[in-house]
This record gives sequence, structure tokens and C-alpha cells, in this order.
Amino acid sequence: MRRALVVFVIALWLVPAALRAAETGLDWLAERFMEWDSNGDGMVSEEEFMDMVKKRAQARFAAMDRNGDGQVTEEEFRAFWRARKAEYYRLRH
Repeated sequence: MRRALVVFVIALWLVPAALRAAETGLDWLAERFMEWDSNGDGMVSEEEFMDMVKKRAQARFAAMDRNGDGQVTEEEFRAFWRARKAEYYRLRH
């Protein structure tokens, strides 16, 4: 379950980033790697990777939790994903 969540979070983050990078011509893979390699040693450790996943998951949860009560209702969840879908299509067209 944890691995599936990690893959899901990463996929949700990479798709919009890849679309933006395609528009700007940036090497988004290199940028992501450097971002994840927080100590700059040229490698991404499991700890660095999990730190990044945790930060992204916390940011995503905060974005979904519109009223800031620490819980995401179905309405908040649906509103968040409708907005993400709209952003995805706006970036593609």
C-alpha cells in the first residue's frame, strides 16, 4: 500500500512538471534529480526520496484540505481533482 501511494504521489507530481518542461525546453529529469538529491552527492538515497515524498504528500493534502481542518471531505477531494484536471488540459493545449 505504501509503495502504491508513493508511486501515485510521484506520478501526480511528474506529469504536470513534464508538461511544463516540454513547453520551456528544460531538462526536467535533471531538475527533479537535483531537487531530490538534497545533499548534492550525485545520488538519491532512500531517505532523501522518502523526505521528498512526505513533503509532496503533505503539500498535496494541504491543497485538498480547503478549510484547513485536517480532514479532506469528498467535496474537497472532488474539487481538488477537478482543478487538477483543468490545469492538465490547459497545459496540454
